[in-house]
Amino acid sequence: MKLLLLQAKNIFQHSELDLAFSNGLTGILGPNGSGKSNLINAIKFALTGYLSHNKTTCLKYGTSSGFVSLDVLCEEQHEIYRIRRNLHNSSVYIYRNTGHEFELLTDKATSANAFLEQNIPISKEVADRVLLTPQEDMWALFRMTSAERNKVLQSLLDLNIFNKVREKLRVYLRDTGDFLVRLDAQERMLEEQELAKRQYLLSFSL
Repeated sequence: MKLLLLQAKNIFQHSELDLAFSNGLTGILGPNGSGKSNLINAIKFALTGYLSHNKTTCLKYGTSSGFVSLDVLCEEQHEIYRIRRNLHNSSVYIYRNTGHEFELLTDKATSANAFLEQNIPISKEVADRVLLTPQEDMWALFRMTSAERNKVLQSLLDLNIFNKVREKLRVYLRDTGDFLVRLDAQERMLEEQELAKRQYLLSFSL
């Protein structure tokens, strides 16, 4: 999945927000209180529908409505989708890019969330790890030992999942290797039996 475009209105301190993501690494710079973390929160809200505060309290002061819209590219499907969630109510909309415009797929929260779970599966827990890593943790990585850095990355990226997959793959390969050894032994035994049978039959013909 690749983020393409974030648009928002009246979320936190942002009246109008229009951020296009280019290829490669995107850096978000600004002084304290300028809304960097809230921009990340807007992305998480679009993807998961989760905000750490009541949605209405996330509206910009003095406004009564707002929304977050996020365009994402699903690279496996080669499809571009637009997710739009309102802050002032529970409405969520899913659009698909047809090449010329975005067509509405659903405006029902239940079906929209089911669609996201199937096509853009990212949970709140994963979003917290990936999107909301404290800045001090990132700087500290450069001062850590290898063991300390590995522990942080385990927590940040949930590498235990990969370790479990690697262990299952190792067991599978071991079992497959054992099976191939047994299969090779059986093949040699059959060849020896076939050779013995031919020699036995040949003795009668002589």
